[in-house]
Amino acid sequence: MGKVYNSDVFYYVAVVGFLAYAVYYLYGISKYFLKAQKIWKEYGTAHAKQNLRKENQYHWWLAILLAFVVYCFYSCATIPSTANQAEWFRLAFAFVGLILLGQAMTAVVKRRVMCSDDGFVYEDFAGRWQSIINMQPQRKGLVMAVDLMVTNGKHYTVPRGIGLVLHDAQLAFKDRKKKEK
Repeated sequence: MGKVYNSDVFYYVAVVGFLAYAVYYLYGISKYFLKAQKIWKEYGTAHAKQNLRKENQYHWWLAILLAFVVYCFYSCATIPSTANQAEWFRLAFAFVGLILLGQAMTAVVKRRVMCSDDGFVYEDFAGRWQSIINMQPQRKGLVMAVDLMVTNGKHYTVPRGIGLVLHDAQLAFKDRKKKEK
């Protein structure tokens, strides 16, 4: 059994398997990111004449994640070939770097919201204020979040700061509607 783990075939199968999974993961995240970007831009151009309010809370997350990505790929490139099990360390650093790159794209999508007078856009959902069925505060471990349920049946778990922005904008919308009546 020990010969299997020391063979070159096992190494190449593991490398191909891990990197294939990382590329597949990164491909899925990239499609999700590009879809959210497209919806974000379309909403911005469609509501350009309204008062658009954008809330971005991803800057620190993006900086930290990209710093780790750079570190991973730098470490992958600078591990000496003579080091014991250098190939496995390179594989591990490359794999973690690709996963962190996907997490950086996810942080951008999940930590921003754009509000207009009659609606909002979050992740891949652009809707009117009436489409919000329920907003419930949650505590997931150490992180405070808000569960946002919309009329298409989807639940979005939004960070607390984004949830507060959505809540305030929805209350402002309701106040404007009451004043119009």
